[in-house]
Amino acid sequence: MLELILLMQAAVADPQVLARGEKLFAQSCSVGYCHGVAGAAARGPRLAGRTFTREYLVEVTRDGIPRSAMPGWKGRMSEADIHAVVEYVASLGTVTGDAGPAAAPAGETEDLTHERNRFLESCGICHAGRGVGKAVGPELSGRTEAEIRAGLVARRPALVKRLELASGESFPAVTGSDDGDWVQVFDLSVAPPVLLTLPRSEIRQWKDHNEWQHPQLAHDAPLASIARYLSAR
Repeated sequence: MLELILLMQAAVADPQVLARGEKLFAQSCSVGYCHGVAGAAARGPRLAGRTFTREYLVEVTRDGIPRSAMPGWKGRMSEADIHAVVEYVASLGTVTGDAGPAAAPAGETEDLTHERNRFLESCGICHAGRGVGKAVGPELSGRTEAEIRAGLVARRPALVKRLELASGESFPAVTGSDDGDWVQVFDLSVAPPVLLTLPRSEIRQWKDHNEWQHPQLAHDAPLASIARYLSAR
């Protein structure tokens, strides 16, 4: 993989490579179930306007993401084509050369960087806290370890519902915005949750989902470390 990363760094923004990557992305990655046209999001996560490391993009494109809908393209695409796809995805957002953890934001003490990264890895894909993370579920700023632990074991039927579509497909979801004709929902069947914009005509019904639980990743998280970050002043 290192060889591929070095190759890409030596050929960044080659117009022919980007054109090839755009074509491959349109054929294999932008379909309705995946990342959408120009990475704008469909059932798969949005890619446009996001920040990634090159190493991460190469690894995910080649090997996929276990226990998710993201396949690996190694063996199905040549190394040159994987390179082209990665370069195209990189052009949709921002790519950093540092594969290390995110730095602490301005004004945050350096000794909380580790705790902040644990929060982002374990909770931040669904929850916001102290200005970082994704606000799908409740805001967690100020929560204690006991409060976080209680939230992990509690059922959330009032927040998490099972959405049934007209096609017969169903999945656990949280509602987003609703403008009457279109409804935004977060699909919780994959991690991170995927934001979908659906015409109201596609929604058959919402059902209670009393058995929904947080994923194992959250239960295995270092809660004391995360709580220290969330409760810091």
